[in-house]
Amino acid sequence: MVLPYMDGGSLRAHLRTSAVPISQWRVAWVVANALLDLRTTQILHRDVKSDNIFLSVDGRVLLGDLGVAREVLDASTTLTNGVGTPYWIAPEVFTGGHYDAAADVYSFGIVLTELSTRKTPYWDAPRKGFALIDGVRAGDLRPTLALDCADWFRDLAHRCLRHDPTLRPSAGDIVSALVQHRNASITTPMVAASDAW
Repeated sequence: MVLPYMDGGSLRAHLRTSAVPISQWRVAWVVANALLDLRTTQILHRDVKSDNIFLSVDGRVLLGDLGVAREVLDASTTLTNGVGTPYWIAPEVFTGGHYDAAADVYSFGIVLTELSTRKTPYWDAPRKGFALIDGVRAGDLRPTLALDCADWFRDLAHRCLRHDPTLRPSAGDIVSALVQHRNASITTPMVAASDAW
């Protein structure tokens, strides 16, 4: 698979250093559709995070880095090997139990919190390290969203971040929810690069 060069860098770098606003809806739309395409081809990404979402200076968005992606041919395929990046990993992956496409949806929900705050997930959490992971695994810790986050965006993030993977929306459900808000003009807040972190 050959992916195009994305001259705008990663979403994470953009959120950290750029004062240029970016459409939260557009990023969510492209990533949700990428997850739907992967699911249709029976592939789990397993490392959805802002470092793996790439931007171009002309406004294109791409979900990349399929290095740990895995094909899941049927429901009998059990994924238990925990891979990914800790702040973006779903609770069920931390426990070493069975997981499926709902784990990618959880990671997508984490990306929504990043779009909302321009900050690393759990930036304001009182727990760090293993205590943070224990909180995520137990279901009593979630990253925060900006106070001025649009209600529909907050609701979508909260649904994606449900502790029980069977209660999370599918990638198709997310795309349907985004279609309803396609005229949303929400953008990440503009901040000076020195104020971003």
